[in-house]
Amino acid sequence: MHSRNEYLKVARERCFRASTKKEKSQILDEYCSNTEQSRKYVIRKINRADLSPRQRKRRKETYAS
Repeated sequence: MHSRNEYLKVARERCFRASTKKEKSQILDEYCSNTEQSRKYVIRKINRADLSPRQRKRRKETYAS
């Protein structure tokens, strides 16, 4: 999982530097074929602001009084 995130960071930088849609599509195709992740999922991951995992919401602790 760690190596995928490193690869995603590199692909993300390349994608932001790419000037044409064709280049961005090629980068996306390459990433999808190497990691075997779906295209839409990768697009969302690239556009997300941070790459750290999201924290889960926890229920508030309730105690009987």
